[in-house]
Amino acid sequence: MIPEILTAAMVGSAITAASAAVLLRRTRAELRVARYDATHDRLTGLLGRAGVDAALEERADSRRAWSMIMFDLDDFKQVNDNFGHDVGDEVLVKASHRLFMAFDQPGDVVGRLGGDEFVVLTDNGPYLPLLTWLRALNGLIAVREAMGLASGDEVTVTASVGVVSVLPGAELPRVRRSADIATYRAKARGGNQVVEYGLPGELATVHSRRPNPRLRDMATAARSLRTVTR
Repeated sequence: MIPEILTAAMVGSAITAASAAVLLRRTRAELRVARYDATHDRLTGLLGRAGVDAALEERADSRRAWSMIMFDLDDFKQVNDNFGHDVGDEVLVKASHRLFMAFDQPGDVVGRLGGDEFVVLTDNGPYLPLLTWLRALNGLIAVREAMGLASGDEVTVTASVGVVSVLPGAELPRVRRSADIATYRAKARGGNQVVEYGLPGELATVHSRRPNPRLRDMATAARSLRTVTR
C-alpha cells in the first residue's frame, strides 16, 4: 500500500511541476506580447509613441551624436476623403514599410508617432550632416513612389521632412521642438521636400544646454573685442 501511495505522490508532484513549467512559459510569452503591444504601433508594426520615447531616452543617455528625421505625409486627409479610411490605413502601412526598408542600417530606429507622422532616429549625427540629409531625401523618394492598392487603384503621396542633427548632451524637448519646426517649414513651403533645422547656411545642429567651456571663453573674448573696437 505504501509503495502505491509514494508512486501516486511522485506522479502528482511531476504533474504539478510540469503544469507550473507550462504556466511559467505561458506567462513569459504573454508578458513578451504585452511588452511588444505597449511599445509598437498595431497598424504598421513600427515602434509606437511609447517605443519612440524609450528610444529617444536611450539616445539622450548614450552621450553620442545622432539625428532625428520627421516625416509628415502631405494632404493625407484627401486620401481618406477620396478613398476611405481602409485605403488610408493601407497607405500608412505601405509608407511605413518603405521607411523601414530605407532606414535599415545598424542604429536606425523607425517609428510612427500617430496619424500620418513618422520619425526616424539615426546615428548619422552632425559630423556627417550631408549623409543625414541624403538619407532623409532617400526616405522621401521611397515614400513618394506610386503605391498600388488592393482595390486596383494607384495612389502617390509625398511628405514634408524635417531633419535635426543632435550633439551629445542636447535636451530632448529642444530636439523635438527643432524637428517640429523643420517639418513645419517643409510643409509651409509646399511639402515634398527635406528641410534641415537652422538658418540658411548654418550648420543645423542642436547643442547641449551647457556649452563647451572653450567655446564660451571664445565667445566672451569676441564680445570684449567688439566693445573695445566701438
